[in-house]
Amino acid sequence: QFVWAHLPAPAAPYIHHKAFVPRLGRKPPQLPRKVLPSQIERWFDPAVPLPLNQRRRLWAMYCLNVASADDQLGRLLDALRASGQWDRTLLVVTANHGEEFGEKGQILHGGNLGRQLLEVPLIVKLPAGFEREIPIPKRQRVPATRIWATLVVAAGGEVPPAAAPSLFRQSSVPAVSELYLTNGTNRFSLVEGDDQLLWESRFAPPEAEYYLARMAFRSKEARAQLKEPARAVFTRLRDRFAATPPLHGIEAPRLTLERWTARGTRPVSDPAKTRAMAARLVQSWGSFVPDELPLAQEAHEWSEAGGDKARKPGKQAVRKKER
Repeated sequence: QFVWAHLPAPAAPYIHHKAFVPRLGRKPPQLPRKVLPSQIERWFDPAVPLPLNQRRRLWAMYCLNVASADDQLGRLLDALRASGQWDRTLLVVTANHGEEFGEKGQILHGGNLGRQLLEVPLIVKLPAGFEREIPIPKRQRVPATRIWATLVVAAGGEVPPAAAPSLFRQSSVPAVSELYLTNGTNRFSLVEGDDQLLWESRFAPPEAEYYLARMAFRSKEARAQLKEPARAVFTRLRDRFAATPPLHGIEAPRLTLERWTARGTRPVSDPAKTRAMAARLVQSWGSFVPDELPLAQEAHEWSEAGGDKARKPGKQAVRKKER
């Protein structure tokens, strides 16, 4: 049996769960009953800094939501133990992203690939007496793409060669993350140990009203301030995005090297290491689909209108679809 339990509680809207206030450790600031995404989206714009007092309130609300999710997970695990199935269960607990509260100049998630959004918990409990062990140190960072193969191998299945290796194998596969079609940029990240390379490719000039256009879908006030419909802003970006290869753009990519520490993240000035990690990022990104094509061209190549390649899909075509 396979069970997927999705706990959306840590993400906005943030709810004031009074029962978990003692977990905050100290008296929190005056908290609202609820915080909707539309109420805080204006701070998604890096040009609009998040005030310190607001950050404290939002952080407290977020922590209450995390506590609520933790409580729900705890009740689920208690029920699993009570059912008698605990010892024979393979359990994985993780998250698909974190939340940001101004650390990279934004809020929520989806605007960048900073540590706050990429570093998430990963807990794996194997069945009692399981014949294999996970040989990876507990503090080693691993990409979430390895979870799928771990489940398949544990269930006795076979993992195809194109998949990331399971956690039952020693592997140095890097943690590569991608974020496409923001305000004229595509973003990539490579994490190796404590070092993170951030790669930003610009496919279009930034739109002055991009962040206002984002808010327009939820805010009448934002729609009234726009000089043109939000759809026009996003259409221009989408068209330029579709015509530009992901790793390339209208200017040289912006590369940033950072180091993760126990006290936070700090910039690192090491041009040689930056170049080396950039090369490994390109190699890792291209190892699955070696030809870097603009989105529109790639879509055409693998559509029915694309000719023989689409009608006679070989191994490369199958890998493209899987990706």
